[in-house]
Amino acid sequence: MDSGIYKIANIKTGDFYIGSAVKFNLRFNRHKFDLKNQKHYNKMLQNIYNKYRLGHKASKETKIKMSESQKGNKNGLGHKHSTEIRHKISETKTGGKSFKIKSPIGDIYENKYLNEFCSMHNLHPSHLREVINGRRPHHKGWTKC
Repeated sequence: MDSGIYKIANIKTGDFYIGSAVKFNLRFNRHKFDLKNQKHYNKMLQNIYNKYRLGHKASKETKIKMSESQKGNKNGLGHKHSTEIRHKISETKTGGKSFKIKSPIGDIYENKYLNEFCSMHNLHPSHLREVINGRRPHHKGWTKC
């Protein structure tokens, strides 16, 4: 199995760690190595391992489930969302707030989708976000209204 989403679980406590990897076997072996050598970056997982000495065997059923979850996913890096879904996700993250911005020639724009707006006008989203939030006076001549 090349890629997948995996779960390292402690059956006794119910604690678990969820991760994803393009190269599953390499990633899983890295977890085992780091835990065994007291070098895992996730201190909570390391503490649970130290306390309970978790086993390292992934059951065949778990591997099959992980493998099946990747069917149709060509690159193993996740699902590509439609434009409509990306807009909905963006609205939930930004609260659906619209912003107003003044162009270098004085036109005023109101929009909800910062990334698309920046792409259309050759702007950098993080810089324009700083202008909108008042942390930067301008970006390529664009200013806050």
